[in-house]
Amino acid sequence: MTQVVVGYQQMLPRGDTSAIQSRLQNTLSEQQQSSRANRQRMIQLSVTQAWLKVYLQEMSENILRGNRKLFSEQVKISRALYAAGRKQQQNVLQAELELSLVDDKLHQVHSNIKQARAELAEWVGNDIAALPLQLQGDEFNHALPPDQQLKRQLLQHPLLQQKQKAIQASEAKVGLANTRYSPQWGFDVSYGFRQGNNVDGSDRADFFSAIVSLDLPVFTENRQDRHVSSAKARLLASRYDKQDLQRQLQTRLETALANWDQLQQRLKLYQQQVLPQSQQNAEAAMNGYQSGVVSFFTLTGARSAELKARLQQLQLQVEQARVYAQIHYLVGDT
Repeated sequence: MTQVVVGYQQMLPRGDTSAIQSRLQNTLSEQQQSSRANRQRMIQLSVTQAWLKVYLQEMSENILRGNRKLFSEQVKISRALYAAGRKQQQNVLQAELELSLVDDKLHQVHSNIKQARAELAEWVGNDIAALPLQLQGDEFNHALPPDQQLKRQLLQHPLLQQKQKAIQASEAKVGLANTRYSPQWGFDVSYGFRQGNNVDGSDRADFFSAIVSLDLPVFTENRQDRHVSSAKARLLASRYDKQDLQRQLQTRLETALANWDQLQQRLKLYQQQVLPQSQQNAEAAMNGYQSGVVSFFTLTGARSAELKARLQQLQLQVEQARVYAQIHYLVGDT
């Protein structure tokens, strides 16, 4: 038999396999978008934390420089009183020691500034990291929306969205596993072109054939049932993963909000009481020391307390900004 055969064979997908696979691919694509959104938030948080390190050290340097002038003035006053015979030489030596300790702190802070800017440069580059700061401490005092609103926004976190897409993908895979129970149709068509002649001299007739096949699953225990059970187990695991993650994020948000409220109260206390009182105490101690009614150690303690209060207020402001950055990472735009 001499002939040329051209044919086409096609097995049709089982059930809704094509539609389910299309939804699965879209879900996986959206899952990648959620992953990128979370990565963007993480980078923003890291840059903010690195910037706050720079801010803390540079503002600490400003506070120390301002207090250094007071300690330097204290040295001059001690020397003048010693020259007049009203104070002992020990007071001069102690004042010079306190000034040297402030200088040591300045050297340490200066080194910390270089290190903090180097860490910031890893994220934004050397040129941007070298720019002067343009934000003041009072600008950290943001107002937050109500807690219930923040908790609702938390549900839209990219990580939760990513887990939700994982659940949808698992659901699609369960659907694909269930299509294994559906019959599969197939067809095969071919055309055969025959050359030559018959015995009587007539042309040989060309052949055309068509075949329809049906794959019907009958014994499902070894293949279909196992695939469906495995897909359902993965779906259940993905749902538990989302629940665990949601509880973890809610705990982080509640902790951050509690820290925020505590820092607000402490900052209010420092602004209204601690700082004014420490400043008044230092001024009164200086006046009393010049009048001879206050000892030098009392004056030194008052100056040190004022410096410590200012540095502590700065630390609270920066910590508040760090908490705000964490809340922003959790809930997005506030």
